[in-house]
Amino acid sequence: MPYLKAALICFGICVAVVVAARAETSVMARAVTSGAGFDAGYGVYGEHIQRIGAYFGIQAFGSFLLQKKSPADSGYKWGVGGQARGYLGDWYAGGGIACSGYDSRFDATDDHPAHHWRKHTFYPTLSAGLDDDMFDVWATYYFQEGRTVNQVQAFGGGCSAVLWQGLKVGTSIVRSEYLQAGKEKESWVGSVSIGWQF
Repeated sequence: MPYLKAALICFGICVAVVVAARAETSVMARAVTSGAGFDAGYGVYGEHIQRIGAYFGIQAFGSFLLQKKSPADSGYKWGVGGQARGYLGDWYAGGGIACSGYDSRFDATDDHPAHHWRKHTFYPTLSAGLDDDMFDVWATYYFQEGRTVNQVQAFGGGCSAVLWQGLKVGTSIVRSEYLQAGKEKESWVGSVSIGWQF
């Protein structure tokens, strides 16, 4: 009988959390500029933000871009991540982790055989921003990764707005610092997105 009471209490808490939650799911087409050794590209971006009660929330996202290394013949980039957020009204601060990677292929030429470049890495992240029913304004710091010799770290920001019955537009810019052939470099990459928020 004590287990039944505990189960009913847990079930009631779960129901209360779901009822109190406010969720946003967005799916968007995205175009990105060239930078950090990549050509310009395009693809899709998806995001889910779940508010749980007044002070807590989570965010998960993923992207897939047809974007290749500048000298490559074909390639793509991908990214996934998530974070826990603490809210004060519509303002939030959060921390989490992101994972990203690329895959680029080089066709054979008279001088070189065909070859294949592929990497992926993880970044701890810290974010802050404003997320209300219409606008999302954010800034994120991506801590230096240590999985590749490039030792990438980045800082970015952006904004989005729901314009009309779920139609959503957004833009972002990210500054990256990294090592290339042992030399420190920096690059700026911008994006524009359009899609739908459910």
